[in-house]
Amino acid sequence: MSFDVTIIKDSFQSVVPIADKVVSQFYNFLWEDYPESKKLFANTNMPDQQKALIKNLVFIVDNLDNSQRLSAYLEGMGKRHVKYGTENEHFPWVKNSLLKTFAYFFQEKWSAELNSQWSMAIDAVAEMMIRGMQGAKKGSERVSSGLKIVGDENITDEVAVSHEGSQEEIGSSEIVLPDLLINKIRSDVRKEVQKKIRITVENEIKKQTQLCFDEELQKLSSCPDVWQWVRKVA
Repeated sequence: MSFDVTIIKDSFQSVVPIADKVVSQFYNFLWEDYPESKKLFANTNMPDQQKALIKNLVFIVDNLDNSQRLSAYLEGMGKRHVKYGTENEHFPWVKNSLLKTFAYFFQEKWSAELNSQWSMAIDAVAEMMIRGMQGAKKGSERVSSGLKIVGDENITDEVAVSHEGSQEEIGSSEIVLPDLLINKIRSDVRKEVQKKIRITVENEIKKQTQLCFDEELQKLSSCPDVWQWVRKVA
């Protein structure tokens, strides 16, 4: 990384206290200068999106001096952004809008040096995200080219499943599962397990209740005084 990490971290401290205003203005500039970008957020909960952007910015700046951790984080983010419709040409939009936002809030404190340093930092971040996007796209292409249709069966010769850095290799190809799909699978499995546990517990309770009832009935049947009392009551 050719930019000065200290300059980026020090200047970012001025952003943190007003982060909500900064990200809100960022999207205003993005949509104003690049109207076509708005369709990328058509189905997005913007309050949640703004919180996510703040979280990502904080993590990125905090880990600028930890290249291994930052690279893994950004490449994973790049993989996720493939399903959001993000393309390489969108990164300059983000860069220009973010620089414009910083200049807007820093005012006279925004210098050519800060602009240059942040420009290089944003380029480095974009490069790592694009690397993740390219990996995800290549994996999808390899899987698509490996599919063969025979009768009613879809056969893949070589398939590997990967998500957020964890990978189970079966061959050389790779499928990137969307987060929503993985969360849906986890939710369905959790519900099914809870259902089976509930049924098992209910059956056991019924069984134990019946056993207790039978035992008490057996005790009563062996006691003549009880049956005499029952006949009188009846």
